[in-house]
Amino acid sequence: LNSQWDESVAVLEEAAHAATSGANRMLEGWVRAELAEALLGRGDLDRAEHEAQTAVTVAHARHSRCDELRGYLALARTQLRRADPAALTRAEQALVRAQDLIDETSAQAYQPEVHECRAHLAQRRADALAARREIEEARRLYAEMGATAQAERLAKDTSP
Repeated sequence: LNSQWDESVAVLEEAAHAATSGANRMLEGWVRAELAEALLGRGDLDRAEHEAQTAVTVAHARHSRCDELRGYLALARTQLRRADPAALTRAEQALVRAQDLIDETSAQAYQPEVHECRAHLAQRRADALAARREIEEARRLYAEMGATAQAERLAKDTSP
């Protein structure tokens, strides 16, 4: 998405339309999860939450567990942005389900993102020790998988 939120939203809305109106219905969960991330980046929290939930729903219905996982991560991020107590509980539930899907599918590439979200959750709950531990684990995993830009990003940003 490269932080080009308006452009990303426009392209992903077109992709979502293509996925829902054609033969690429299996891509809908993935596209909607990406659209949720773009909308969140743009600051459109309500629509981002809606798209994330839709991503989860359609991916689950199509048995696309990795896309469902992406949807849960997007949903967790929307709830972390809301940051009220009920939203934080929903974020935690989304992260539990995301972890379950990682465990079921061995989609370890998403594990650092779960740790990052857990760090944000811990920070919002004023648990600095847990936040630091989760960020360090995310950084370690990114470095281990060769995602140096992500590891460096976390090393520069001392707060989750």
